[in-house]
Amino acid sequence: MRTPSLDVLSLRKVYPGGLVALDGVSFSVYRGEILGLLGPNGAGKTTTIRIITGYLSPDQGDVEVEGISVTKDPARAKARIGYMPEVLPFYPELTVREYLAFRAGIKGVPSREVKKEIDRVVSLAFIEDVAERLIAGLSKGYRQRLGFADALLGNPPVLLLDEPTIGLDPNQTVRFRQVLRELREEHTILFSSHILTEVEAVCDRVVIIDRGRIVAQGGKEDLLGEGRKVEVEIKGEEGAIRECLGSVSLDFSLEVLKDGWYRALVSGEGDIRNQIVRACCSQGLDLRKVDWERTSLERVFLSLTQEEGR
Repeated sequence: MRTPSLDVLSLRKVYPGGLVALDGVSFSVYRGEILGLLGPNGAGKTTTIRIITGYLSPDQGDVEVEGISVTKDPARAKARIGYMPEVLPFYPELTVREYLAFRAGIKGVPSREVKKEIDRVVSLAFIEDVAERLIAGLSKGYRQRLGFADALLGNPPVLLLDEPTIGLDPNQTVRFRQVLRELREEHTILFSSHILTEVEAVCDRVVIIDRGRIVAQGGKEDLLGEGRKVEVEIKGEEGAIRECLGSVSLDFSLEVLKDGWYRALVSGEGDIRNQIVRACCSQGLDLRKVDWERTSLERVFLSLTQEEGR
């Protein structure tokens, strides 16, 4: 059995006034894995991150980083986490290298290795071209990447990245994804973002929190997997198509595509794809697609967390 690098164990947190921010939140992240942490505003995601990093103490539960308790041995546990917060604290009067040297000292990087370590993280964060510039003059995208470089200092085994792609242009985002895929070989990565397309693009598993509880977790294929609707692209007379699909299911929609084909979404119990193919072939209708309708992480997220009047 694999041992998790990051183990969140039954976290409960109640704020003054009785607001239950977390109520039994548990999940694990393993080496070589990128886990996406999602939740609407007020769901408990930020509280979870603050407890993992040792900024807040839970009322119940614990977090273990490579087997070390954050509540019982916070210094050792936090030394194993590279944290990139959503709001990045910088000293604008320092250059990029000066700031990273300062941070390397705080993180205990040996002085003889500081220059080499800074060169490494500057390259991974692709900020070589601004390494000698003052932070005050950096754009939002460069500041984001500097925060990423900071998280990588000291090569911590667990990376906690909160909204890391905000401010990045499309080319930078693609490169950032590539770097994450490389880092996952030696690191455990918790990736928190409101940009669901980014989570869908880079994460192996997803945890969705709402109102202090986990409402879904699992691999992307589990969450985005096969639904009860079958997508069909079909050609023929509309009346014949409706009759054909109606013989399989009374619950279907039909629309005309630009090239003259029809697209139908058909609901049914179990796997009805073979029934659809047989019915269409018996009617002499042309088919070019019969497959499960695929959903998006955004649709899954909204279905689990959206509520009228929220």
